[in-house]
Amino acid sequence: MSFDPFRIVSHLLARFSPSPSSSDPMSRSESKLSDHLFLILTQAAIHELDIEEEEDVMMEDDQVDPDVCLNDIADRRFLADYTPTKTIRFSGSTRTPEEVEEAIHYRWALDNGIPRNRETVKRRFRWVSSEHDWRKLLGFEKAAKIKSDRLANLYNLGVELKAIVYEKLEAGVILHDAQLQEIALGLRDKHSLPDFRAGHSWITKFKKMARIVSRHITKMIIKKVALDRQKLEDDCKATVKVVRDFIASNPTI
Repeated sequence: MSFDPFRIVSHLLARFSPSPSSSDPMSRSESKLSDHLFLILTQAAIHELDIEEEEDVMMEDDQVDPDVCLNDIADRRFLADYTPTKTIRFSGSTRTPEEVEEAIHYRWALDNGIPRNRETVKRRFRWVSSEHDWRKLLGFEKAAKIKSDRLANLYNLGVELKAIVYEKLEAGVILHDAQLQEIALGLRDKHSLPDFRAGHSWITKFKKMARIVSRHITKMIIKKVALDRQKLEDDCKATVKVVRDFIASNPTI
């Protein structure tokens, strides 16, 4: 279908109801806006208009205390992609993660810091009935420690990232998701997360928990302007090269 400015104008007229002042002469601002719209439609009709879209991030208007948003354990799990297993199979039965966590806690609940042995744990948790069950419980104990450490590290990274992002936004720096990812990746070694990738889903969750929203920006650029801008950049680069070459060949200057 060919581009028809009249269809766009008709569509706009249908979306706006006439007001009592519609018959009055146009104001200066209305006249300027009309000229801009006419130029845009004219350039689009001859295929000389490009539309660029991008997103940047900003803090929500109803901002809360920066220290509040990431304190909740649910927020920590959210940032860490925490997905608990529904049930865990032991010999002859299945147990919930909460039951396994209770057994691990019981094993280490003595004041002297010495863990209870298998027979003591078995008397209270009958489902730890075999050597295989015991080794499985110890495996979950070790994994829980690793998971807990990673969870804490991701939480701390998120808190530091949030502070950095807030500081930059308040200073008027424009940030996109790519910059958030770059900053997050720059913090991963500090927080002992070498395999952390700060993927799109994590960045999305981080923005939600840190109360940061994306703002969609659409730019319409007349191709001639874009070409003139590119030509100016090329001319500047060529001039810089000529000056550098001249200085290099005349070191006494």
